[in-house]
Amino acid sequence: MKLKTYLALPILLLTILSMGQTTLGVKGGVGLSNHTEINLYSKSRFSYQIGGVIKHDLENIFGRTYLNYLQVELAYVAGGEKADDVKRFVNYLSLPIMYQRYFSDSDRDVYLEIGPQFMYAVSSNLEEYNFNYGNNDRPELRSDNQKLKDFSIALNAGIGYSFNRQVDLNLRYTYGITDSFDHVYKDNISNKVSILALSFTYFFNRY
Repeated sequence: MKLKTYLALPILLLTILSMGQTTLGVKGGVGLSNHTEINLYSKSRFSYQIGGVIKHDLENIFGRTYLNYLQVELAYVAGGEKADDVKRFVNYLSLPIMYQRYFSDSDRDVYLEIGPQFMYAVSSNLEEYNFNYGNNDRPELRSDNQKLKDFSIALNAGIGYSFNRQVDLNLRYTYGITDSFDHVYKDNISNKVSILALSFTYFFNRY
């Protein structure tokens, strides 16, 4: 049911966005991913993402100013982390919904963005670990206490630059609002998604 609801969101958004000035594109990027405080030996892993983009001019709200946009993306995101040399990889189907504000109506311009991201775990490679935490033993951080959640929500914030309103360069930080792992026998405190990504977007038409 959660997956059906998740897949229905982009269909609903497509219907809404089709009623205004909309541009389609493709996006790809690389970055670093990890989880917060899920273990004491957390290391970032190389992350990548690829997907499609819909950009909608919010002219019905602000008028045709070329300053305010809603960008909806559907992407495959390689996330997770490394715990020392142990792989704790989680791959997501991700749906960011971003409000973007440009500083001017020129062809080359900087913009800021913010918005939620809905993430559905489609696959994972969660190797077991049993680190010795010494005198400060923390069983809540052991791998057998971590149970991956199918669905999580994050908040995105970023900055970008548009080249001729057709190619975008974007730096974005993603931080979880909800935990990405549940616990089995002891509360594992905070285990939220954390991703820093640099990406390129190509639009099939200028916006």
